[in-house]
Amino acid sequence: MPVATVRHLLATLAYRASKVLRDPPEDFGSFSAGAACRRPVQIVAHMADLMAWAQTLARGEYTWAAGGSDDWQAEVRRFFDGLHALDGQLAAEMPPPGAIERLIQGPLADALSHVGQLAMLRGLRG
Repeated sequence: MPVATVRHLLATLAYRASKVLRDPPEDFGSFSAGAACRRPVQIVAHMADLMAWAQTLARGEYTWAAGGSDDWQAEVRRFFDGLHALDGQLAAEMPPPGAIERLIQGPLADALSHVGQLAMLRGLRG
């Protein structure tokens, strides 16, 4: 699969995430749909972690580090900064063999699923 296609997938992720994350209700980040559900800020923090992991995969490495905070603005910024950094990385150099497939099957598919979760939680929040 060409790198251009993966970069298009990143642009799609950025577009869809921006629609869900733009102008949320003031308390959306801390909204709880129940004890078994992650709060939106936790989901966005995880998505930012996924982008950091994706950058390591694009270099042919595998380094996962969970991070994040309860600061909604910081986590949204961290997610979009990670997306931008990954796109720049893919534009600058060709990933090693197998990295594209790992990016799609791992962090990018996961992040797209989480955008859907956020959309659902935003609907529940009203």
